[in-house]
Amino acid sequence: MSYPNLKDTSQYNGSFNFGTVTRLNKWLGWQNSFSDNYVSNPPLGTKKNDIQLSTGLNIAFKH
Repeated sequence: MSYPNLKDTSQYNGSFNFGTVTRLNKWLGWQNSFSDNYVSNPPLGTKKNDIQLSTGLNIAFKH
């Protein structure tokens, strides 16, 4: 990951992350997450945004 050059403020990175867990019962939950990483000046041949969406089960071993 590259960090912004303070001499050239037109180049920057941004990141947004969001996640939730919905309890289905005492030991089982449904987990969702969304992530978006933005680069204002990416390398040639790549996109500016990297978006990830994931879902899964969340199991609690202790009540």
